[in-house]
Amino acid sequence: MEPLDPDTHLLDAWEGGLTAAGIVLMLGPDATPARLHRATWQPLLDHASAHARPPVACVLTAPCPYPKLLERTNFFYYKDEVEFLRAVERWTISLHEPAEGTVPFAPARLPSFAGRADETALLWRTLVDNGGARCTVAGSAGSGKSALAQEFARLAGEQFREVFWVNCGDASDASIVGDLAAQIGVSDARRIPTLVAEHRLLLVFDDLRRKLPVGLSGDGRSSIVVTTRDEAVAQGSVVRLRKLCESTPSAADNDGLQLWRALSACRRGAAAVDLAGRIAELASSRAEAALEALVNGRVVDRLDRSRVRVVHATAMDDTVRLRHAREVYAAFPMSLAELGPALEFACGTDWELARRLGQTASDWLRKQYRNAEAVEVLERLVAAAEKFGRAEDAEHFQWELSWLRQGANQLRRPVVAAQQLQLSFAM
Repeated sequence: MEPLDPDTHLLDAWEGGLTAAGIVLMLGPDATPARLHRATWQPLLDHASAHARPPVACVLTAPCPYPKLLERTNFFYYKDEVEFLRAVERWTISLHEPAEGTVPFAPARLPSFAGRADETALLWRTLVDNGGARCTVAGSAGSGKSALAQEFARLAGEQFREVFWVNCGDASDASIVGDLAAQIGVSDARRIPTLVAEHRLLLVFDDLRRKLPVGLSGDGRSSIVVTTRDEAVAQGSVVRLRKLCESTPSAADNDGLQLWRALSACRRGAAAVDLAGRIAELASSRAEAALEALVNGRVVDRLDRSRVRVVHATAMDDTVRLRHAREVYAAFPMSLAELGPALEFACGTDWELARRLGQTASDWLRKQYRNAEAVEVLERLVAAAEKFGRAEDAEHFQWELSWLRQGANQLRRPVVAAQQLQLSFAM
């Protein structure tokens, strides 16, 4: 914000040509003319009514004469300081265009969410009113940790440039970093700490079971929420939850049971609805109706437009898990989030499916410069090939690993296209 000279009225400065990404005009006796003349205010009124750039917001700090037309849009009253600052922050954040290539999280509303007013208010004070803050929501299974984080992200999302949700669970460090990099829209994960430091983001790491990977918990302008059952991995202040009450899922019809089994085979924190529908072998209309019944029965909660969080898992047999692995292979890379459990099951039961899925996944991950995840896939394939007695396949995947590793544990640095071009010119 560029303050005006104490002897300059804001309208004189406006006539002189103010330029900025956004302009906040503080209306008060010391900054406005003593008498209200429309002709004096007309340039500002014309600009505001035409929604011209840069956009203008007005703040009434004390009683003074001003055109009431200014109250139509972006007009704030300086009464409660906290609410005022939050409102101005929302307006300021709204001026930013969505960053190219990002996949921000758009949380669904949870109709059943209730009874967490104190905890929600604490998250607002900690994460919204302070830049670069971190907070952990801790509690036992079923205590509502993820639901609280999701509802906070929905209510407070406009206070941040973007919101990103990472479903951790049993994911490796490489998968957590790779998932966040893909959502933020960067090919080189080493840029994440800089972006987190420079931008006002909200990062939610749901169901974290280990310390955050190096580089994701540093200081900056972004706020971080962690949900976990293990306080040893806590970040910042801790909000402890207890179960409000036990919820028992209601009975489901045959379609609902099929979909429930399919969702239980997926990652519980962010199961894709369309993938589960194919696993359950239900047409889209029947799958949607079954899903609505499961939501109403508190079996699952909607996470966003395409994913749900499984609140109560049910038993499933190997037939369902095999269909899950096959559908993940058929839908790859759209089904990348399900790669871990699908590949694990295939590596234990069906070598040909494991080989095809693993090869497809590792090739795609390498093209996306996500070498750490590609290495994990290839190492799993080597172990499975040896288990199935496929020496030639094991040798092949070992050879592929040699292109990604320097020595036993050190990764080769991925070279993106632009860097490769620079290297060729340098030579």
